[in-house]
Amino acid sequence: MLRTLDKRQKGGTASENSRISKKPDASETIVQKPARPSEPKTEPPREPPSQKSENRAEVIPKAEKSFNSIPIAPRRVSTKRNSLPPDYGRIVWITDAENGFQAARIVDLSKSGFTLTLLHSNETVTRKYEEVFSSEEDPNKSVEDNCALMHLNEATLLNNCRLRYKARKIYSYVANILISINPYQTIDGFYSSQKIKEYRGKSLGQKEPHIYAIADKSFREMRRHRKSQSIIVSGESGAGKTESQKAILRQPNSGSYLSKGFLGFFTHSDNSQTKILKSRWSDSRFSEDSMVDDYLDFQRLENALKLTGLNEKELMFIWSTVAGILHLGNIEFEENHGDSRGGCKISQRSEGYVDQAARLLGLETVELRMGLSPLLVSLFPSSTSSRPSSGNKLKSQSVGSKFKSQLTVLLEKLQSTGTHFVRCIKPNNQMDAWKFDGSAILSQLQCAGMTSVLKLMQDGFPSRTSFGDLYSSYQRKLPPKLARLEPRLFAKCLFRALGLDQHDFQFGLTKVFFRAGKFAEFDQSLTRGYLTRQKFTRSITAYRKACALLKSSKQIEKILSHLNETSRAKWTSSAHSTIKDLEKLVAHIKVSSSVDQIEKAENAYEHYVKRVDSMISDLRRQQKNDEMEEMERKRKEMEEKERKEMERKCCRERGESEEDSTRGVGFNGFVEASRFGWCRADTAVSPASRI
Repeated sequence: MLRTLDKRQKGGTASENSRISKKPDASETIVQKPARPSEPKTEPPREPPSQKSENRAEVIPKAEKSFNSIPIAPRRVSTKRNSLPPDYGRIVWITDAENGFQAARIVDLSKSGFTLTLLHSNETVTRKYEEVFSSEEDPNKSVEDNCALMHLNEATLLNNCRLRYKARKIYSYVANILISINPYQTIDGFYSSQKIKEYRGKSLGQKEPHIYAIADKSFREMRRHRKSQSIIVSGESGAGKTESQKAILRQPNSGSYLSKGFLGFFTHSDNSQTKILKSRWSDSRFSEDSMVDDYLDFQRLENALKLTGLNEKELMFIWSTVAGILHLGNIEFEENHGDSRGGCKISQRSEGYVDQAARLLGLETVELRMGLSPLLVSLFPSSTSSRPSSGNKLKSQSVGSKFKSQLTVLLEKLQSTGTHFVRCIKPNNQMDAWKFDGSAILSQLQCAGMTSVLKLMQDGFPSRTSFGDLYSSYQRKLPPKLARLEPRLFAKCLFRALGLDQHDFQFGLTKVFFRAGKFAEFDQSLTRGYLTRQKFTRSITAYRKACALLKSSKQIEKILSHLNETSRAKWTSSAHSTIKDLEKLVAHIKVSSSVDQIEKAENAYEHYVKRVDSMISDLRRQQKNDEMEEMERKRKEMEEKERKEMERKCCRERGESEEDSTRGVGFNGFVEASRFGWCRADTAVSPASRI
């Protein structure tokens, strides 16, 4: 995403060259950063002048010292060989004559280029910097639109086409340009009426890439802008241009055309731009293609013509006319030696073709013979020279001038219409089904201008990433308040905090785009953070453990507060001493940087873990003993209280008994209860009187 390797110094713009001139003399290379899909570059080590480089690649001149014209971030990693990070195992793409590109892993670098190991064979090779291209973090990543790739270059474009073709997907996008790779095999239902309905009214990207999406887009833009549209279908012979045009014309939106049939004719009245008819007059030999069903295609064409209202007689007239033209293509001419005016005559072998063509066209043979001369004149027009020649004779129009005039007319036509592009690719020269020839396809992509499109995109905002990916890169390190931010808002806050110029990035609907080299600042900061964490991982781990142990040691003070005074006085000194030692350990780990210091701190930590666990266990045991003693003390107090209460009760009962015996109180001394309340008899009352 950050540092594309396919930028060339020769093709750089003036602004890029001005940035390049500020670079140091050493070439830039890649330093792997595991946390992100792209890595910042650092200068390779300079070899001593006396030492010869073992690399076979030539040393890159100063003007071409880097394969990437993107400036690196201000802070650089040291260029000394022993200070370079060991993780050079990043996967990249390197040029290959047979496959276009091959995946390789970086193992070393020098001033002249890279030393790499091929993934499929473990063979060690060397490549110049301009022959190495960035790769996605996952080389098997496949996308519908190549612009969604983090690294957009020739290698990733070819690899994405390979992956999609292997998955039986022949279409892909580069922005609004459709790439079509001929499968050389009929795909069931791929161009059905149901498929047309699925793409009707859908914008590019809503559905899988398809030529129906381009056709529907052109139709909608024609209605929206009230402007004619042109769909440019280009490619080599056998790349599938004709089938692509047929698919476009199957769109119901293209109803002004009947269909494309009978050797390339369009039934639309304004079809002067097609050159298919003239090129196919010359030969009508029979050939067979197992992939083409002529009967089915002819039936479709006939049904389309019938839908327009043509009857059988009119259709027969069309077939007769076409057949007559085909027979005209078989007529051969030979030089007429007996004519002093020069010229040619119809050969004896072609007399039958003339008679058949005349009969099919409804003409007399003589009339057709007389009409052949004007026909030849129209096929091979001549023009006078713009400047009179020495002999002041007519000068035939050259092929180059004729092509130039036709191209001028075509460009004027295209400039007056909206343009859409379909690049048809021939996957292999043998025309075998589902066979991918990387070298041949790469050559076609380059000739079709796709690599130029990629360079234009690189000159704008080549680096891109989604808001979600950018947010997830920092999410684990964010404080809770910032972690609650929406990804798009977080990106805005992040760029403002980093002080990025607003002209260096642009926000899209789901992604943010960066100018060349600007996103390297994120990679540099993330890489430095990663290397720092790797360097201080043991220190950080030991520090976190010590802090956790110190926090758990606070339980000691809590347990002390529940002990009795005697036990508290017994344990307070040792407990406070342990806590202070832990605080010293935490402070010591903060300033420890060497391995020996960290090892001593880790050993001390293990000692204090046992010490704290033992003290907490002893304190809890002491707390339990204190609780048992307190319960025993309370039990004894309760027993003593009950004993004293019983003694007082016994004394009270004994005193009352002695008092009663002294007074001689008899039966009438009792207190009785009645339904009227309690009463006491002061005098002796007989039982009878009580009743």
